[in-house]
Amino acid sequence: MSGNKSYMIIFRNEAPQAEIDSKIREVENKGGKIGQKFESGILRGFAATMSDDEANQLKALTEGGSHPHIEYIEPDQTMKTM
Repeated sequence: MSGNKSYMIIFRNEAPQAEIDSKIREVENKGGKIGQKFESGILRGFAATMSDDEANQLKALTEGGSHPHIEYIEPDQTMKTM
């Protein structure tokens, strides 16, 4: 796939692990590559390299907080603390 970028898919704290695992398989089945997984008390989810189209489809599910398990999806980027 051309134009792939890295995105963070972050789940709500109460999301079942089975839902996260299911979304990982879905992304992989569509050609995405899973990077880092986040499994702390403050951040649950994963980073994935995928097409903009796939990311936009996932984002559409979360608009207005409508997805019961996904909190948000955003481009993966380096964060700095000061």
